[in-house]
Amino acid sequence: QDADPRKELDAAFQKGLSLRKEGKNREAVPFFEKAAALAPKVFGSDHVNTAGILNTVGTAYFAVGRYREAEPAFRRCIEIRATKTSRNHESLASPLSILGVTLKALGRLTEAETQLKRSLEILEAQPVKNPAALTAPLSNLGNLYQAMGRHEESASHFKRSLDIYESILGKDHPQVATALHDLASPYLSLRKFKEAEELTRRSMQIKTAKLGPDHLDMTYNFNLLGMIYQDTARYPEAEAMHRRALEIIQIGRAHV
Repeated sequence: QDADPRKELDAAFQKGLSLRKEGKNREAVPFFEKAAALAPKVFGSDHVNTAGILNTVGTAYFAVGRYREAEPAFRRCIEIRATKTSRNHESLASPLSILGVTLKALGRLTEAETQLKRSLEILEAQPVKNPAALTAPLSNLGNLYQAMGRHEESASHFKRSLDIYESILGKDHPQVATALHDLASPYLSLRKFKEAEELTRRSMQIKTAKLGPDHLDMTYNFNLLGMIYQDTARYPEAEAMHRRALEIIQIGRAHV
């Protein structure tokens, strides 16, 4: 008796999700690939469920650095969803955003900007506003503009993302700490040292309280603070910050 393709697809997809939840991203990829191969037969090549599975397999490729394979999966997902809904439907925003990040990883920065801006524009045009959804394309554009040397634009996008996180999560949430750190980076590039240091220290206070003083996330803050001190000729303090970051990494390795 032939196997039921729908059952095969569901089993493969669920196995992939289970492995991904365990942090086993490489092991999950073949199961998502199997689900994506079966989807056109089970649902049809232009079905929204096929698009959803393509988005998942694209995300799986992205997670393991297989960006060239992720790109066509995201593009096909977007194509199907645009055909089945509209070119400005909310369901396009997420794959557009991660496609933009994928293109950035491939060094295609101008193309990345186009996709990320389109993602943001779609979300901003929705009749029912969902501010939380804006944070991904805003942060992704902030990172892209920082990489492109467009530091003012980077800062403005990170600031918008930070304001949203603070309004939704409160001022002491770990995600707010990450957003504060993100905003500090373009400020450093703009030589706004005082603002960069204040943001970094506030980020560190939140992380210390919520995650602990030796959490690996703290290394980003200590290294950035070290860079701020280095750029302001506070060399002994800079060295102390970089040493503290290294110490946290060594503590983390000792507990593996």
